Amino acid sequence: FSAFVLVIITDRRRLYRKRSILKNVISDNGDHARFKLDTVQRNLEVIKNGQILAAPIMKFPTETIQALQMEVIDILDANKNQAISALLYWMTAIDLQLEKATSKAEQVVALELRDPENPEKQYLYTEFKVILQESEKNLIYLLEMIDHYVSGKPHKVLEHTHP
Repeated sequence: FSAFVLVIITDRRRLYRKRSILKNVISDNGDHARFKLDTVQRNLEVIKNGQILAAPIMKFPTETIQALQMEVIDILDANKNQAISALLYWMTAIDLQLEKATSKAEQVVALELRDPENPEKQYLYTEFKVILQESEKNLIYLLEMIDHYVSGKPHKVLEHTHP
């Protein structure tokens, strides 16, 4: 019987440890979001100088967060679980936006090499800028939500409104 109790206690400790790891991974993604925000802001500055950077931006490791969430779902309250789902949604959406921005930048660079006077270039350039501006807004929003979650206020993530 005591061995059975020991197994249960050990399993519970592992779950709580994984929940702690999940919080740390979310916090690390806050750092990742800050780097992305810095990159987006630098790209917006470069655009002001009439240049464009077509470098891809590393994605958020949403699969890792999702896997950890599923492992500890039994010990997460509804607010934490829903907050994590909201964070995952925004991380995925931002990654898609930044992929789109990279694609537009690549199109502009390719067009610049083929035909510098092509009028479509300005349209793509403007689209690139608009996508970056929206990404900047969304990254700031995501950072606020991550700060709420990490500071132990998952309900604030759910109450937070997009600008």
